[in-house]
Amino acid sequence: MELFIQCLSKILKVYLNTTLNKARGLTALCFNPIKLMKKQLEIFDVKEFTNHKNSELEELVLGTFINYENSYYNNSTSISLNDFQEYENRMIYLCIVELASTSKIDPATVINLIRKKKYDLLIDEKKPGFDIILFIEEICDTVQTDSHIKEHIKELNQFNKLRSLELLAERIKDDCEQYVPIDDIIGHVSNELYKVQELGDVDELSPIDRLTQWKEEKDNKDEGFLIRTGLSNVDNFIYAFKAPDIVIIAANASMGKTSFVLQIFSYNISINVPVTFFSLEMKADQLLDRVIALNTNVKLKALRKKQINENEWTRIHKYMAKIEDKKFFIDDRSSKLSTICNKIRKHVIQHDVKLVIIDYMQLVNCDTKTNNREQEVSTISRRFKEVAMELNIVIISLSQLNRNNASRSDKRPVLSDLRESGSIEQDADVVAFLHREEYYNMGSKELVENAEIIIAKGRSIGTGSVDILFQPDITKFYNDQSELSESVRQNLHSSISMHRIDEKEI
Repeated sequence: MELFIQCLSKILKVYLNTTLNKARGLTALCFNPIKLMKKQLEIFDVKEFTNHKNSELEELVLGTFINYENSYYNNSTSISLNDFQEYENRMIYLCIVELASTSKIDPATVINLIRKKKYDLLIDEKKPGFDIILFIEEICDTVQTDSHIKEHIKELNQFNKLRSLELLAERIKDDCEQYVPIDDIIGHVSNELYKVQELGDVDELSPIDRLTQWKEEKDNKDEGFLIRTGLSNVDNFIYAFKAPDIVIIAANASMGKTSFVLQIFSYNISINVPVTFFSLEMKADQLLDRVIALNTNVKLKALRKKQINENEWTRIHKYMAKIEDKKFFIDDRSSKLSTICNKIRKHVIQHDVKLVIIDYMQLVNCDTKTNNREQEVSTISRRFKEVAMELNIVIISLSQLNRNNASRSDKRPVLSDLRESGSIEQDADVVAFLHREEYYNMGSKELVENAEIIIAKGRSIGTGSVDILFQPDITKFYNDQSELSESVRQNLHSSISMHRIDEKEI
């Protein structure tokens, strides 16, 4: 009887200690309820898939990481938490990730961290009777080599992609049933498909492979599509814009920034670069007026009033014949960020567009409205950068300035003058300001004005400025006076002479 009591006492003691430890563990977890909630959501709250998963493969990869820690370091960028579907496997993976930055990865350290984080208690709550410590020991015993880890990870990536596509299909169905705007659905699908495509992608080039690739690129004389402005003074400074550059051209209203990018637009059309122009400020026919004016020397006012003589019509028809088989697109209907991005993808896929121009960034409507316009513009700027990277194109976006420079004695703009700048400066590869000093002389009506392109930021090209000329009546920029038409040069010299006479008389 005494022996029975002693045995019963030991059993009760073990039971009480186990219960107390479990309670302590749960208390520790519940001490920070937000942290506990976050962990539970991260580990447990995933959709159950009967298909599109392979538990044995997940265990094999985890066992390899634990037994051969270099296999994790060498492949960490090609795998993520979402590649694991089973609860216990997600726990083990999170411990491996944490150990990779703080300690050694092996069975002992993983088991120790599992206990330290109370994951063994959490898994017991979810799967009563499941011994995660014994489970780790078993999966490690089954792995004898890491020679096939890359192939195993790629298989896990494929299951992850299938699950992501199934979830996306459900989201599309729900959105359609809820009558979500079509453009919003298409925008979401486009973004998610790009993310699915990127799952598991990793650059496996070694340093020597990267150097070899760099040398081959430099040896190759075919430079591909380089986007130039067509103004040799500017192009000599910048050389060229190259994908995936984001170029910001900023100026105050009426400074001539639309005219400047239309000149870039026209030049690239002429050399067979497919271009798309998104106009959020002017209609397509207004833009075409400007394109015709700067390429035919027909005054813009004459085009607007339809006062075109026979000689001018001849020049217009000749120019139209030159561009009728070129690939260029003008969109004056899109203003929503998702719509613009979807159309950019469409034009790149269907028409191989290499250059996209957006006039201008502050008029783009962000899909998610907030009370902070600067934050919205930052979102727009970042999205354009992502699209340029994704599609390997050049995006030139115009931007307004705030009016700070108007109150300064030196009117030349600086980076802090960007309106609602946010991350515009950060995301841009090039920030160029267009400046015309005559703009601030209200009584000035010069036939040709001095202008300046100020490169305030230029990754790989540096900073500086380039002097050019601007002819307001046809909204055209020139390198210097030698490019002006004969009649303009004569009028210009006549005007200069008259000014000199006036000064002499004074």
